[in-house]
Amino acid sequence: VKLTDQTGAPISEWFAYTGASTVEGVTSPESGMLTFNEDGQATIQLSHGQSITIIGLPEGAAYTVTESDNEAIP
Repeated sequence: VKLTDQTGAPISEWFAYTGASTVEGVTSPESGMLTFNEDGQATIQLSHGQSITIIGLPEGAAYTVTESDNEAIP
């Protein structure tokens, strides 16, 4: 996840998040904290059907989510 402010500058802070499941039978990820580095980037691992909601983002913040190219584990 990459986080920027209204001017496009990276946001390097920490934010709480809550985990959720979007698919019946999938366990929600635990809630926790995401720390965004000086480039405004943070990494979290989610499985199919899992999501998070980041709490307290500044007004006007923009985010980009990039997925890694993982192969399914049999």
